[in-house]
Amino acid sequence: MEIAENTVLATAVVWVVWQVLSLRDMALNGGAIIPPAITSLIIFTVFLALVVAFQVSSLHLIWLFLLSLVLGFVAIIFPLGQKIAMGFLGILAMTGKGQEETEE
Repeated sequence: MEIAENTVLATAVVWVVWQVLSLRDMALNGGAIIPPAITSLIIFTVFLALVVAFQVSSLHLIWLFLLSLVLGFVAIIFPLGQKIAMGFLGILAMTGKGQEETEE
């Protein structure tokens, strides 16, 4: 059971990092970004941090992932969710600006 928990936790961490880097790349290159994907990512990252902080079974991340997708779509309807998503996207876009200027 411990192998399954560690596998789920490692997969979740890799997925979050991959999504953040993908969103950053899309923001820098003008790609299409779906706003609910940003809020879902933020909610899932909070769930991931809570699972690690409270040391509950990492297998909870499976259903928390599905819940974060639903909550992400609901959260983007409200103005606060929109502001958080666009603020996070702005931060991601600013992190790559210095690298882009040095290449030119």
